[in-house]
Amino acid sequence: MTLPSVLRVLSHEFEVLAAPGISGLDAVACVSHDACRVMVDTDRPESCQREGLLHEVLEELDYRLELKLKHRQITALSEGLADTLLRNPEVAALFAGDED
Repeated sequence: MTLPSVLRVLSHEFEVLAAPGISGLDAVACVSHDACRVMVDTDRPESCQREGLLHEVLEELDYRLELKLKHRQITALSEGLADTLLRNPEVAALFAGDED
């Protein structure tokens, strides 16, 4: 799977880095709000990488918009959205426009 090099969330651009093993953390991905960086464990299965990246997008939205979601809510949303988009590529395609 090829990760995007940049992820845009709200008015911020995040560098996306492949981070095999992420230094032994028990996480598929992690976000640094201040450094504007997302790291994804590329040793994990592709399905986990996709969900992990989406999870970190939701983490960033929660942080920036002060939604105060619980971690389990973010996890449930990322799992549900990742599964829905994967099973319905025609829906995902609706969001794949070339608009900035």
